[in-house]
Amino acid sequence: MGRVISYELDLLGSHGMAAVDYPEMLALIEQGKLRPDLLVDRVIGLEEASLDLPTLDQRPAVGMTIIDPVVI
Repeated sequence: MGRVISYELDLLGSHGMAAVDYPEMLALIEQGKLRPDLLVDRVIGLEEASLDLPTLDQRPAVGMTIIDPVVI
């Protein structure tokens, strides 16, 4: 968080966001002005997740790992 403050960066997200603000956020996504897909590092299935989970804390925090039960 120190780097965010020292470089005066802006963080965009929906964690803790009021539901009343969702339509505006979704409009920004639809317009291509907000790109949540850039936050995703990889998408893995449940089988890979069960193998990967014990080492998730050892991975660099570059992006989110999405666990999709449909992915094989």
